Amino acid sequence: MDNNHTAPVIGIDLGTTYSVVSVVDEHGQPQVVPNSDNQRTTPSVIYIDGNHVIVGHVAKEQLQVSPSQTVQFIKPFVGRRRKRFSIGGQEWTPEELSAMILRKVVMDARIGMRLREEPRHCVITVPAFFSEQQRKSTEDAGRIAGLDVMSIINEPTAAALAYGFNSLGTEKTVLVY
Repeated sequence: MDNNHTAPVIGIDLGTTYSVVSVVDEHGQPQVVPNSDNQRTTPSVIYIDGNHVIVGHVAKEQLQVSPSQTVQFIKPFVGRRRKRFSIGGQEWTPEELSAMILRKVVMDARIGMRLREEPRHCVITVPAFFSEQQRKSTEDAGRIAGLDVMSIINEPTAAALAYGFNSLGTEKTVLVY
């Protein structure tokens, strides 16, 4: 990680169905960053046509038209060494496909946050039940996408942290189920 303390750190929920990017705003509050479609979530769907890769809403629309060139529900396969997806005549690992989703949401975050450059520093959430191999593979996907993955945290932990931002200065007990 570089020593640029002004570089934004984004939080990414790399989801099975949808992915989301958030950031702590200038007032210290977590905010979801809208994507290029001005939506809060991006479908975790990829359409590949030769060298052309489309991620998100347009890719989701291709599921019915071009199912052999479209993939979804990648996350459960992250960390499985022998798993490959055949899309558009090419073989892809779950980590490579996850990196495509990460690149898309980071690019959209740059636009949504009105930054000159894409944010590089991130925290990615994973399900609490993810194995150490799945966590490492998620981190690998971030690195493939060109990101500095500062931490991989459990989704319930992220929920508790986000809740805590709304009640800074007060002592509370929080249960995340």
